[in-house]
Amino acid sequence: MNIEQLVTFLNEQRELAAPAPWQVLELYSDGVTVVDVNGFEHLEIPNVAIVPDWEKLGLEHWSDKGGSRDVSLEEQRANGYLAAAAPQLLAYVNVLNRNLETTENALRRMLKMHALMMAKTNHAASFYDAECLLEMAEAPYEAAAVLEHIRGADDDNTDLKATCVGCGCTDGHACLDKNSKPCSWLKINRETGMGVCSSCPTFLECPLTTGSEEPEVRHD
Repeated sequence: MNIEQLVTFLNEQRELAAPAPWQVLELYSDGVTVVDVNGFEHLEIPNVAIVPDWEKLGLEHWSDKGGSRDVSLEEQRANGYLAAAAPQLLAYVNVLNRNLETTENALRRMLKMHALMMAKTNHAASFYDAECLLEMAEAPYEAAAVLEHIRGADDDNTDLKATCVGCGCTDGHACLDKNSKPCSWLKINRETGMGVCSSCPTFLECPLTTGSEEPEVRHD
């Protein structure tokens, strides 16, 4: 379950849950109580934590050794505050999620504009200008990678889609040479998602691609 699925699930549960905000009260000497906004009790955290199905452990009573443990008042309060904070934390997560969507859209536009600028840059005649553009692009690329991770990218596939630091071509969209032949990777770093394609050999020393010298024959 990725973060978006989890937030969706929790929002569905929030609609069914008791109205917030919740409060932590010490109404009884042996427990801490969590109540909803109307004062109704929904959760009690006792001063003893009991193992479920303690009988299966061969114990005669839950109070026997291994069947329970004492819970300090500090722990009771901490558990209560964590439970009571759940509705507010979920509200904050929803705000953060909306901000992530806005940030993601802005980053996509920035990366698109960067690709257009790099495609029009005369790398051979103006390496300094191209290098400046690369510096400008480093933060958005890194931020985009973080967003992909937060959005729940497949944990089994840690490699990022590669983008050429020179012209902006990618795994799925190769640039073409004068003979209409697709480019290949001269240098690529799958951990950072950055590389140098065969159309941009002047960028082979670019620090953004440090970490791998393994070439790949052709874009996918």
